[in-house]
Amino acid sequence: MRLLPLAPLGAALFLAATAQADDIYLTDGKTISGVTIQTEGLEKIVYRKDRRNEEVSSERVLDVAYSSKPQLVDLADDAIGDDQLLDAEADLLNFVEGLDAPPRKHPWSRAYAIYRLQGVYQALGKVDDAVAAGEHLAQVEPDSRYLPYAMARNAQVLSDAGRGPAALKAIEGIYQLVDTGRLGERWRLEVELGRALYGGQLTGTRLRAKLEELAQRAGTQYPVVRNRAEVAVGEALAREDDLAAAEEVFRRITSDPKADARTLAAAYTGLGLCLWEKGKNGDTKVLTEALVSFMRVVVNYRNEAIYVPRALFYAGRCFQTIGGPGADEKATKLYNKVRRDHSLTPRGNAISTGGSVTN
Repeated sequence: MRLLPLAPLGAALFLAATAQADDIYLTDGKTISGVTIQTEGLEKIVYRKDRRNEEVSSERVLDVAYSSKPQLVDLADDAIGDDQLLDAEADLLNFVEGLDAPPRKHPWSRAYAIYRLQGVYQALGKVDDAVAAGEHLAQVEPDSRYLPYAMARNAQVLSDAGRGPAALKAIEGIYQLVDTGRLGERWRLEVELGRALYGGQLTGTRLRAKLEELAQRAGTQYPVVRNRAEVAVGEALAREDDLAAAEEVFRRITSDPKADARTLAAAYTGLGLCLWEKGKNGDTKVLTEALVSFMRVVVNYRNEAIYVPRALFYAGRCFQTIGGPGADEKATKLYNKVRRDHSLTPRGNAISTGGSVTN
């Protein structure tokens, strides 16, 4: 191993201090920087800054960037970034199974690791394992900030697998926390959104009207929920073949990306499909924009298995239609990746041939 030269004592102390700085990203676009996360609770995050503890409501948090993690968790996150999901699964399992309680140094890390493991299972198409991971998190970390996210993901996973009643039951579990006052309005809106999407009672224009109402109620205060509702509106418009209106919705989300990876993958896929329909007769400029949108999904959101197969397939179609040197070879590589990596994922082989995006 290459050894680095020793820094002067003052510089070393400065680097040690800054190296341990966590960042908290808020839904209003602001960042709380240079802190050390103490606990991540269902209702609030407690962090240390300037030698004193402060707190922020968990509802206001979009994401947290940790400066340091337990070794196995860090390795797993690197593996996820490199698309080595089986390695990530093994590292996260080893970490979680070796704990009887949250570790003292990173007390948030057990809940985080279980949530990441659930996401790995989702990307691998292991529906029952993903659901079990979410339920395990609820059992061992009932006060964690990650609990409602895991419950919402369970609903998504079950819905993707065609298990609508089970998905609805999973989302109703969040309402119990809302009803007891442990979660606030953001999660009440999430429950209503889940009921609309998974309940099966609303279809067509009635479903779209409900989604638009929820997006309006979420407004600027809950942008993550708003964008999740709006992407479903865009998908509904696409199913109705109102591609111009759908494109407008998808562009609005991608231009203000206060959203989770699933929502952004849906928005870029939907935008790409709208542009594909507009340009498939040979408009190279439009098809190039569609290709960029599809490849954003493939590169940036490659673990969102419900959308990546479609993005891969239509990126290939774009290459072939645009033409040029190597176009067929690039398209073939993308088609082969669909067959090799996504034939067993939920709806991974159900590639739409039109502009619609199913939820």
